[in-house]
Amino acid sequence: ISKPCEEFKKVLIENNITYIAEFTPLEDRFFSIDIAFPSKMIGIEINGNQHYNKDGTLSDYYQNRHDM
Repeated sequence: ISKPCEEFKKVLIENNITYIAEFTPLEDRFFSIDIAFPSKMIGIEINGNQHYNKDGTLSDYYQNRHDM
């Protein structure tokens, strides 16, 4: 669980903004988007420290997802 992501979701809820958590946009891929508004074609990923290498670049897995 990502604390920054949970805090962002809390703000959305407090403002009565409907979203879908852990939305899977592509049936042939095995990942989900943290917060999505599919009808608007908007997806939000909140990357915590676990997504990055020590040099600050995205790890290969998350870079791949970003590129898709």
